[in-house]
Formats: sequence, C-alpha cells, structure tokens
Amino acid sequence: MAAVAHGINTLGVLGAGQMGIGITLVAALRAKVPVQIYDKSSDQITKGLAFVDKLLEKDVSKGRIQSDDAKDARGRIQVVDSLQGLRDVDMAIEVSSDRAYDCGRGLLTRRFTGSLGKP
Repeated sequence: MAAVAHGINTLGVLGAGQMGIGITLVAALRAKVPVQIYDKSSDQITKGLAFVDKLLEKDVSKGRIQSDDAKDARGRIQVVDSLQGLRDVDMAIEVSSDRAYDCGRGLLTRRFTGSLGKP
C-alpha cells in the first residue's frame, strides 16, 4: 500500500479507551504517523498500551505484518502526562467520555487556542 501525503507530522489523541487506542494503532501502524496520547487515567493508558502490544503480536504471529513493522509502530506511540504535551501536534482527536474531559463544552478548543498558545 502506497503512502498518502496528508501533512500530519504528529497526531494527538485525547482518551485511551477502545476508540482512542484503535485510532492510535491505525495511525502509528498504517499511516506511520507519530502519535502522542493522553488520558487522565494512568491505568487506562497501561491497559490501552497492553492491548496495542497484544494486537501487534497477533498480527506478527499471523504473518500480517513483520516484527520490525510492529516495533516501529509501537515506537511511534508516545504517552504524554498532560494536555500541555499535546500542544505541538498537527491534529488532535478527542475520544473520551463527556464526563471525563468536558467534551461538550469545547475543552480542546479552549486549550489549543488559549493556554497552549497554538492557534
């Protein structure tokens, strides 16, 4: 599969639940984009990354991808410990519950245009 020019050098994912981890994995493995992921819950990050490792191992064992591809994809995923860590991403995706991050009131819009300083 040929690479697609998309202009996204780094993706930010806010939320490490099932959807956030899925987006993170696809971006890192298929699009080959570095991903910075944040979740309030360190337990959720731990569970999510363990699931990524499990899926990558499964793909390797079934011959869908090479071991080096799995290692490269996993290496593209970086956990950040605060929203500030997402300030330099080219694109951010918020995939979290409304309660956890106040999604319905534009948290990322406020953070990225205000305190993070990136228009």
